[in-house]
Amino acid sequence: MTKVVLIKALVSVANVILYTGLVLIFLILGLQKWNIAAVTGYKIGYVLIGFATVIFVIYHLVRIHELKKTPFQLLRKHIIFMQVFYIGQYLIFAISLFFLILANTKVLNPAQIFIFWYVWFPTVFVGTIVFSVLESIVRVEERIFIVKKNWQDSELWEKEQQKDNADLALEKDDSTKKTQNPFFDDNNSN
Repeated sequence: MTKVVLIKALVSVANVILYTGLVLIFLILGLQKWNIAAVTGYKIGYVLIGFATVIFVIYHLVRIHELKKTPFQLLRKHIIFMQVFYIGQYLIFAISLFFLILANTKVLNPAQIFIFWYVWFPTVFVGTIVFSVLESIVRVEERIFIVKKNWQDSELWEKEQQKDNADLALEKDDSTKKTQNPFFDDNNSN
């Protein structure tokens, strides 16, 4: 269970790093509240967005690997949810990076960064929540399936054990009847 939580936490960490990167870019380049050179602001933005993207790619690969290890079959609904999740997240990272490149090449001035911020940051925030909910639905249904499968396997195993124990008890009863009382042995009765 902790492994599942740790894997899911990767997405949250990536999103928090992305939010932090966008807030810093806005403060440095848009509001110009910090006395940090624009070049430093761009470097910080590139590092944070790149780091968030790398974490998300790692999550994606780990998730695919974990899915292959389970007997859970993805339905069409699950595949659509997963595609929306991954495509949406990758688009968020790509557009954020594109925004940073536009600001870096002076295509966007501070006023345009201001406008872009008020549109993009709420979109990123709502989008990551929606995409994470869709992906969580798939994870919850996968977990329910695995728990049910384990429960069924456990019941089947228990029935087999009871049957084997009953068979062993019958064999034991037959063998104990033969050796239970040696005075009733055929050889001694003669």
